[in-house]
Amino acid sequence: MNEKQIKLMQKNIEVKKYEKLKEKQLEQYILATKHSENKQMDDLSIQSYMYRGS
Repeated sequence: MNEKQIKLMQKNIEVKKYEKLKEKQLEQYILATKHSENKQMDDLSIQSYMYRGS
């Protein structure tokens, strides 16, 4: 019985590790998306300024 409990605890630790990895990947994806959106907004702003300035 004690062996099964130890195995279960080890599996639980593994699951938590994968959950943490998944959370970090999601955070990185969100940051990359925000960075990309900010860059696109900057480009649009520059184009709009140049169009109005001409």
